[in-house]
Amino acid sequence: MTKCFLMFLALCALGLAFTTSADGYNPFPGTDWRSGFIDVHNSSSLFYVLFKCMNASISKAPLLIWLSGGPGVASTSSIYLSPGPYIFDNKTFKLRANELTWANHADLLFVDQPAGTGFSIARELSAMCRDEACVARDFFEFLSKLYDLYPEYAGRDIYIAGVSYGGMYVPAIGAKILKAHDPRFVLKGVSMNNGITNEYVQFPSYPLYLWKNGLIGIGKYLVYEAVVTLCRVTWRRYPSMDEACVGVFDWIYTQSGSKRDPFDIDEPQEENDPIEKLISDLLNTKDMQRALGVNQTFSMVNETVYTQLFPDTQTSMSPEVELMLNSGVKVFLEYGERDYVCNWMGGQMLADSLDWKGSSGFRSAAFEDWTVNGVVKARKRVYRNLSFVVVMGSGHMLFVKQRGFALDYFKHVLAYNVPA
Repeated sequence: MTKCFLMFLALCALGLAFTTSADGYNPFPGTDWRSGFIDVHNSSSLFYVLFKCMNASISKAPLLIWLSGGPGVASTSSIYLSPGPYIFDNKTFKLRANELTWANHADLLFVDQPAGTGFSIARELSAMCRDEACVARDFFEFLSKLYDLYPEYAGRDIYIAGVSYGGMYVPAIGAKILKAHDPRFVLKGVSMNNGITNEYVQFPSYPLYLWKNGLIGIGKYLVYEAVVTLCRVTWRRYPSMDEACVGVFDWIYTQSGSKRDPFDIDEPQEENDPIEKLISDLLNTKDMQRALGVNQTFSMVNETVYTQLFPDTQTSMSPEVELMLNSGVKVFLEYGERDYVCNWMGGQMLADSLDWKGSSGFRSAAFEDWTVNGVVKARKRVYRNLSFVVVMGSGHMLFVKQRGFALDYFKHVLAYNVPA
């Protein structure tokens, strides 16, 4: 742990971390950070916050790009979740230093994308992305200009992590980087956390997941299974039915009568997340916005971005994942076992459906226990550069209930060497 981070811990303990004057206000004390806007296509601008690695002993730290999902969820909000250097305590709701931050192992780049998300700007509706090709184009332009600003990153290892709809973003962007053949960009690995990547392959898992977890009986299971089967047949014959079929998962859960949170079936449903409100309130303060160089209302989710882009869920990103696998990129598919919305059964269907040079080897790979200090935290199937991981007791967001394992997982992503 670096001296600057120890200093930040001390400041937080004294209650002094965020009490400097407005003129000298530093929203991220104890860190080396930068923020700004980079213009991309159609006069749009993507906003970023970059944290340098807090471990001075790591020379040329890898760059981890963090992408929240939605679509339309601001990545900057994750500065205050497990990856970032700060966290709101889920019991006291007080802001404190995050001793488990991934910034101790890599430079962290949080990007509000696509345009219109978070602090990023889409100056007109037509500038908002409606497909992953647009997302990848804008992000690659952003990354190219970012490297012009910070040329020291040329040739460094890049890792991209995305959650939920990030399962669409990450392969789209990863494939774009590979196809560019730009020597500045060295894509080493990607992590898709509770991701939706190929809805057609993944959504048939919903009835089975509910039944296996005791949320419905055999009667409802058989009915829902028939509905899903009919929907898949209709979808294949009439592609315009895709949106209706994607909505089936929500209908099934509502009809099941469950009062559990679909993102974590161990928890009751709640209307509002107090942590999300705390993050939004903080990012809307005048001091914070002045320090970041922004002047606009921050929202965790941009509904217009969601509306414009969500229909593209029908597009399969499997070919892009297969390209990364065949190119030697480490691909990690991680799922919390208690998440219904992007559940691990659908994730396993995705992993087994991928057509790449290691397909047969992966399909025959058995689950192994992933232990931390002698305790089983996850199960994993691994063959060469594809890893499928199911985290015990975790919901949609790995770092909400499994913060310690989240760091162990990320360190493994960085350190894993593909067998020769």
